Amino acid sequence: MKRPSLLGMGVLSLVLLALSVLPSRADVPTVSIQGPIEFKANQPFSITLGIRHHGNNFIHHISKLAIYVDGKEEKVWEYSWRKHPKEENWSISYELALDQRASVSAIAICNLHGPSKEAILVVVPGSSR
Repeated sequence: MKRPSLLGMGVLSLVLLALSVLPSRADVPTVSIQGPIEFKANQPFSITLGIRHHGNNFIHHISKLAIYVDGKEEKVWEYSWRKHPKEENWSISYELALDQRASVSAIAICNLHGPSKEAILVVVPGSSR
């Protein structure tokens, strides 16, 4: 049986090292929520999530983005290595219709580094809009 050459082993080691370092240059995602603080009860209003995730690629990407209203899951976007946002900074809008004060929160989950810090927007019924 032929033994692997030192050159071949060295090249393989460098490739494996490079692949292991790529995700470490990336970061945990961050999420922000923009929207009105006051809303008209039972009327749709829009919130926008801003997502930042350095190093999006097929190995390292956002796997889930979720919106919660008072702790209950409202909307979820799921991504895979084949279908994920390619940009490092992007946004997505979503419409809500509420009838009372609520805490709207969002998280993004990286397939390698886990969840972002929770972004929170407290909204109350009022006379706006």
